[in-house]
Amino acid sequence: MKILRIDDNSGYFRFSDKDEWKPIDEIDKDGLMKLLNVYLSKDVEMDNIDEKSLANQAQQIIYKSIFAKLDGLKESKSKFKDESDRTYLTAIEKYSKA
Repeated sequence: MKILRIDDNSGYFRFSDKDEWKPIDEIDKDGLMKLLNVYLSKDVEMDNIDEKSLANQAQQIIYKSIFAKLDGLKESKSKFKDESDRTYLTAIEKYSKA
């Protein structure tokens, strides 16, 4: 599922496939938290940004910042999942044998 998109020199976001795309410069604090939760809980895609892809400078700054933060969590996301799996592995093995 794609949560960040660049189309026609504008940046957009959404929380699910059912949601409509909204301009990235309309995101608020609650929207950022919801986007973070979606990123951490699902497999998502985001369009890469380059200097010429967004015409609006405000959208460029916001999109680049959100993209960088979420992309930076990519490594932490897999590390967290691996640690969680290892933590509960013993309990899963113990109770599956019973």
